[in-house]
Amino acid sequence: MSDPNLNHLHSRIAVEECVRRGCRTIVVCPGSRSAPLAVAAAGWRNRVPTAGGGAVDVMVAHDERGAAFLALGAARVTGRAAVVITTSGTAVANLLPAAVEASMDGIPMLLFTADRPPELHGCGANQAVPQRGMLSPVARAALDVPCPDDPSMTPLVALDAVASAWERAHGIGGSAGPVHVNWRFREPLAPVQVRWSLAPSVQQPLSEWEKSSQPWRFGEDRLAPCDGAVHEVPGGAHDARAPGPRAGWSAFTVCDSADLCARLTSARRGVVVAGGARSPGDAASLARIARALQWPVIADIASGLRSGASPGNTVHHADLALCARTSGDRTRHSHDAVGEALRPDVILRVGGRIASKRVQQWMDECVAAGCSLAVAGNGTEPMDPSRNASAHACVGLHELAEVVMAHANSLAPSGVAEAWLTADSAVAAALAALDGEDHEGAVHASEPWIARAALREAHHAGAIAMLSSSMPVRDADMHADRTCTPWCIANRGASGIDGIVATAAGACRASGQPTLLLIGDVAALHDLSSWSLLRDLPAPMCVTIVNNDGGGIFRFLPIAEHTSVYSPWFDSPHGLTFAGAASMFSLDHAAVSEGAACASAIRRALGGERRVREGSARHRASIVEVHASAGQIVQDHRGIQAVCASAVRDALALRPSQGSGR
Repeated sequence: MSDPNLNHLHSRIAVEECVRRGCRTIVVCPGSRSAPLAVAAAGWRNRVPTAGGGAVDVMVAHDERGAAFLALGAARVTGRAAVVITTSGTAVANLLPAAVEASMDGIPMLLFTADRPPELHGCGANQAVPQRGMLSPVARAALDVPCPDDPSMTPLVALDAVASAWERAHGIGGSAGPVHVNWRFREPLAPVQVRWSLAPSVQQPLSEWEKSSQPWRFGEDRLAPCDGAVHEVPGGAHDARAPGPRAGWSAFTVCDSADLCARLTSARRGVVVAGGARSPGDAASLARIARALQWPVIADIASGLRSGASPGNTVHHADLALCARTSGDRTRHSHDAVGEALRPDVILRVGGRIASKRVQQWMDECVAAGCSLAVAGNGTEPMDPSRNASAHACVGLHELAEVVMAHANSLAPSGVAEAWLTADSAVAAALAALDGEDHEGAVHASEPWIARAALREAHHAGAIAMLSSSMPVRDADMHADRTCTPWCIANRGASGIDGIVATAAGACRASGQPTLLLIGDVAALHDLSSWSLLRDLPAPMCVTIVNNDGGGIFRFLPIAEHTSVYSPWFDSPHGLTFAGAASMFSLDHAAVSEGAACASAIRRALGGERRVREGSARHRASIVEVHASAGQIVQDHRGIQAVCASAVRDALALRPSQGSGR
């Protein structure tokens, strides 16, 4: 232990403990108070831990907000928390947007913030703000660690704090999410020599830890321990839902996974609705559930079920298939043949949020017609926005998959499986026919076609696709080619448009795979400072910006009918293009407006042409800016929906009647 002072000793072992536990991404933001943590992180740059698992990616980010979103992207593709290190003051507040997203979607994250010592608070000292507990409303835990030279503080306390933070972030004892660890430091902050010593009772276990390559082990008696030296700030995300009467299986019931499977045995027309996967492990568990149940699985674009070798019962185009049903204006004498053919008696809702509002409305209609809804998941909130569930199993997807596989023989096949798969195939054929009609040489590239073409190119390149909130994720969910869909991720916890560029950069860095980012112009402007993160990447990255000069999604909302206030207060036209921004950050830029050029530009970017820095194996991202017509957006979507609805009606009318399936 040759550390120059106690600040650097505590910081070194804290960072190393994170690495020993599996952290492979550390983002350092500039600052003075955080110098001990930054020096400790820098020592791991490109080092391979003795436990293996790849080198540690340590990088600098100038903007704390972007740094936290980069950590979020890294965790999405690895399932392991990245560490963000910041200085004190407003730097901590800039972590909040990403912490909100991580909290709402159950993504592990460690936020290490440096703080002034207690004596510099409340006395007008510079940059001393009340950051203790600043993130606690959304953090799984908020730990306040005393200064290393405090009498009650020892390096073992620091190891306890990190071990506890890591486990809380990864959902041990609750749901995964962000954890805030606030480290207080007195001078000196630089690695200057200051004599220090440790008591034998501390020296021995610390020496044993250093000789080992294993994570620090701590018991329950050490969590609140250390004489109360580490304080957990009250607060944190929680489930505020109050159970009440539910339709279907009588009252709302909290049950375990085995009880849930027992309830599912009554289903004769079962359907699974699978939302976003929070990690590769969650995606694998969703696939196991889908294969074991053999019910039709309505799969969100971020579920992981629509990429690679999709289970044969996956429904890719539920949103467009449901356009064929009659809804809203049905009379007592009308008969919705499509709705009846697709209607289940039980819906099992698993995974995270879904992008399709139409699917959610359909679920609500089914419950109103007597269908039972069961929700399974271990997040802070059940995925039941209409509060229709009659059973909620608070269980992780891995455990649920194990139980479903064990009970698979007792669950009946679904009587609506054939109808759903027929409808899905009809939509897929209709979209394929539309591909060849006019898009390749069209005057404008429609936004649905841009999403479809971009994901197809990403699939062929073996890329990950990051889908921005607003229209990109919805267009991908509706229109992705079911034979050519890549692994897709999206920030759907809070569904914000902030931090999208940084999240994609984090996914690229942590996965080492080519990465496509499909993003709108407003979201790209919102995260412009994160364009500095698009250099020195381990693989090619294509940022495809759909520029329709404003917020196109608002054209689908009732506010669009109120022309006196619609523009500029909602569509927010900006009149900007992105060539200058690309030049500022030394990124290649291509501006296109028609189909063939769009696909070619994305293909070149994901292939890495001219993107590698001279003398380096690192890549720079490329910007493909696609100019789309805002005035065409509603017409383009409505036209596709009409064609697909007609195809579904025709296909289901030709399908031999299968009866009720009971």
